[in-house]
Amino acid sequence: MRAKQYSIEQVRETMDNVAYIRNLSVIAHVDHGKTTLTDSLAAAAGLINRANTGDALVTSTRPDEKARGITIKSTGIAIYVEVPRAWCSPPATAASRFLLNLVDSPGHVDFSSEVTAALRVTDGALVVIDCIEGVCVQTRTVLGQALDELVKPVLVLNKLDRCFLEKRMDLEDIYQSLCRSIESVNVVLATHRSNAVGQPLANYQVDPLEGTVVFASAKQAWGFSLATFAEMYFRKKQADETAVAQLTSRLWGDHFWDVEQHCWSVEPKAPDGRTLIRGFCHFVLAPLQRVLTACERVASAAGAERQQAEENLQSLLSKIDVGRVALDANKDDTAPATAATASAVMRTVMQQWIPADQALIRMIVRHLPSPAQAQRYRADHLYTGPCDDITASAIRACDPKGPLCVYISKLVPDSISGARFYAFGRVFSGTVRTGQRVCVLGSDRAAPPPPPEPGQQPRKREDYFADKSVLRVVVPAGKQFHAVADVPAGNTVALVGLDQYILKNCTVATDASTFPIAGMSFAVAPVVRVAVEPRQPSQLPRFVQALQRLSKTDQLVQCSVAPTGEHIVAAAGELHLEVVLHDLLEMMLVGEDDADATAAAAACVSAAVSSGSGEKRHGLGGVLVVSEPVVSLTETVSAESSQLCMAKSPNRFNRVYVRAAPLGDSLCAAIEAGEVTARDPPTARSRVLVERFGWDVTASRRLWSFGPNSSGPNMLVDATKAVQYLREAQDSITAAFQWMSSEGPLCGEPLRAVRFDLCDLVLHSDTVHRSGAQLIPAAKRVFAGAVLTAQPRLCEPLYLASVTCPRSKVGSVYSVLTRRRGRVQSEEGGAGTEAIVTVLAHLPVLESFGLTAELRAATAGQAFPQLAFSHWQSMPDDPLAAGSRAAAVVTLVRTRKGMHPPDAVPTLDKFLDTL
Repeated sequence: MRAKQYSIEQVRETMDNVAYIRNLSVIAHVDHGKTTLTDSLAAAAGLINRANTGDALVTSTRPDEKARGITIKSTGIAIYVEVPRAWCSPPATAASRFLLNLVDSPGHVDFSSEVTAALRVTDGALVVIDCIEGVCVQTRTVLGQALDELVKPVLVLNKLDRCFLEKRMDLEDIYQSLCRSIESVNVVLATHRSNAVGQPLANYQVDPLEGTVVFASAKQAWGFSLATFAEMYFRKKQADETAVAQLTSRLWGDHFWDVEQHCWSVEPKAPDGRTLIRGFCHFVLAPLQRVLTACERVASAAGAERQQAEENLQSLLSKIDVGRVALDANKDDTAPATAATASAVMRTVMQQWIPADQALIRMIVRHLPSPAQAQRYRADHLYTGPCDDITASAIRACDPKGPLCVYISKLVPDSISGARFYAFGRVFSGTVRTGQRVCVLGSDRAAPPPPPEPGQQPRKREDYFADKSVLRVVVPAGKQFHAVADVPAGNTVALVGLDQYILKNCTVATDASTFPIAGMSFAVAPVVRVAVEPRQPSQLPRFVQALQRLSKTDQLVQCSVAPTGEHIVAAAGELHLEVVLHDLLEMMLVGEDDADATAAAAACVSAAVSSGSGEKRHGLGGVLVVSEPVVSLTETVSAESSQLCMAKSPNRFNRVYVRAAPLGDSLCAAIEAGEVTARDPPTARSRVLVERFGWDVTASRRLWSFGPNSSGPNMLVDATKAVQYLREAQDSITAAFQWMSSEGPLCGEPLRAVRFDLCDLVLHSDTVHRSGAQLIPAAKRVFAGAVLTAQPRLCEPLYLASVTCPRSKVGSVYSVLTRRRGRVQSEEGGAGTEAIVTVLAHLPVLESFGLTAELRAATAGQAFPQLAFSHWQSMPDDPLAAGSRAAAVVTLVRTRKGMHPPDAVPTLDKFLDTL
């Protein structure tokens, strides 16, 4: 395989042949080895020295990523490799040149939006799993995200060296552990809705026999598939492909080798009662164990003993057809060996024997789809316009000569200026060129505005920009970007010059009739908020600009201005908020010459996010003032309104009658998942409401609006009969509903899972007396009163907490979770006091701040929590009952927002009227 660094000209030449392009993401749970594994592929392309594989972390582009040891932002990199002809499917006549457009994504749940952005622009996914920890919570989450995007996954079982060197497991136990991990992945694949009959990935499973599973150690840069060992055993015999395939089929599953009789059996016992050895254990794991043990002996020996250990290792390697390996360690060193020395010896030896990049690239080129293959079944899922228009046809055909359609999934800050951004995305059709004039479309599902009729003013949309110029077209390569003249369909790309027209993501097109690519849905929600302001009022302009740039850099972060005038920053969790505030500080300090001040300010971020100090507000290095984290809440109802609520307009000439009722958890979840939306055809939506959720046919056809923002999980239904001027009043009633659904009556938090039935409407005959100025206040009051008469409740967000610890520390974990109102759902793990146990519990987000520090203090640093947003749950207490916990929360929120009165919810007579 080619090991020298490629040129950008070679990359551009390969871009024209979509059959030799693979777009893939690397996804996994945190600390399972994604970024380390990516180094092996980068080394195959000559981007880094093979000796630095596993340590270079070529896709870690931020200083805080290496400091924290986790990936924070997804990073794209173009990898150009030459592969043997036998690896192609079907086999080629000569060595083929492949372009791998790889995106390394984060594994921490707080950065799940980066995973979604990476999956949107790729067609395949390398799912990396620690073979000791197995399938974790975030593994299931990212697998579900991949299947939602119709991205085909293949599996890498990483850290296999831990089984031999750390756990000292028996060979059969290693096999069973690997089987459990593969079965867990296949359970997720089988139970996901994308595996249903008729779906593109129906009945898809990962299987070592099919070549869709690679076993590896990313840190030591070695890996293999079953075919690797089958071909190794037949290398000297020049056997045909049939013999290799036959041996491969016996290296997994219930195939046992009789060492004495030299024959295969499907039974674990011989006829004479002897225990047979599983084929995978004998032909794969046993040689691995012998080589790794020999490497350990070399690293731990010194002087003459070391020389003898090296000779034994070289003799062993010659038996497996590996040439003499040059060991860099000093033979005369009498000092005791360190873990780093042992790892270096193993990396040197194992890389020469079974390098990980060969197994990975073989699996990628054979089993992941090319853009032309993937876009055939992804086009209908991605494109929001008619499936037969010219753009849809071009996307389906991956046509480089069709109308341009580029989806921008994220904005990457320019490392030099910090004020501009690269628009990173995927060319689905057409060819994007430097200097090209394009249209920028928002990510909603509406078509661009049509040309105006003669004599009419053109309609404008805030998220539509026409006739904008692409200043440069570049190809991402980790920290660097290489300029090219153009990029055809099927490739990832970064554009320069369009960032000022893009908020978070968009579609770039040349045809004015093109519909946008569907927007992305995320697995987490921004439920943690802080109020931020500059310490010096003179820095307010720079602060506002920094907030605008911050909003562009992160798909999930939300920057808004509260009614009190505070600037609110919302994030997914404690770690996400800490990173966001760190980025905000850096953006505020762009152009500052005092590096010490910058470092000191950044060091204050972690303390500001923690709520342990009890202070109301925290200063960040004398630059920003940040409030304590605040958790987003929602308001809901638990019963139907106890009375028909009525409110009169200010002029007393109009009356609005409303009832409120719970919407239902299943329908609320369907709305939040995008299965029921305001954009659906009314007939189809009505059928779904009737058949799936038991709605009345008439009510399902008279649905007026979703809220808030015309898309939230609340509904307004017209239940009136024979009302005059109803259509004239519809806009005013709907506007009041949108207003109320975004600010509930308890403490101004958004409503969730509430259905409002407009029961009657009495309107004045004169248009002047039934205007919006009269109807909107009345409708807003009656909606608030309807909520208060329907047993209102506060809803708080809950995390699914996954805590990994030794069994001996489970009691301490339970104590900490109980003190924080956590409810344990399950406990998984092996027997024995030192066995690793995973405790799953639901934990209120309100109680999550400082959890990591408390758990580590209670378990001597042996507990490792992961928090993922799970669902919303109603507080059991009545928020209208004095002394209840919910009432205390309402008072706290009302006081913080400056609502009147701050200590109680207004009584019903403030909202409802009587005849």
